[in-house]
Amino acid sequence: MRSDRLVGVSVLKGDGADLVLFRFGPSAPTSTNQPIGRLEPASPPFTMDPSGLPLEVPGSRFARVRFSGLILYDEAGTPTLTGPDRLDPAGGAAVRAVVKEGEFEGVSSWIVGFDGAGCVTVSPGDAATSIIRVEATPAS
Repeated sequence: MRSDRLVGVSVLKGDGADLVLFRFGPSAPTSTNQPIGRLEPASPPFTMDPSGLPLEVPGSRFARVRFSGLILYDEAGTPTLTGPDRLDPAGGAAVRAVVKEGEFEGVSSWIVGFDGAGCVTVSPGDAATSIIRVEATPAS
């Protein structure tokens, strides 16, 4: 991962696959963080971290995307991620929702809910865009 600042999350809907894009901005000027991203299977019931409140995520299968070592607020105390905490795209190939599970102490975790027996893969973006791609494909 090239940056320690998550600045945006979006879903690009497609006929054959949907892409969940995690976009990163410039690293903090004085940061020594070594951010790490992980993709792992997840199973409901889900709860919001750190509150423990229930978190509903539509879909028949789930994956967790977790980033650690992040700067969550800039030098002025403004959150680095300014977009929504929940995306519910309609009409895509597989992704039904992307929901922030938690953001606490340098960790940001998201649940991706999708349908079908296809697979979820992750690939890094290029140096210019600093995007992590999570691709969900429906069953063949």
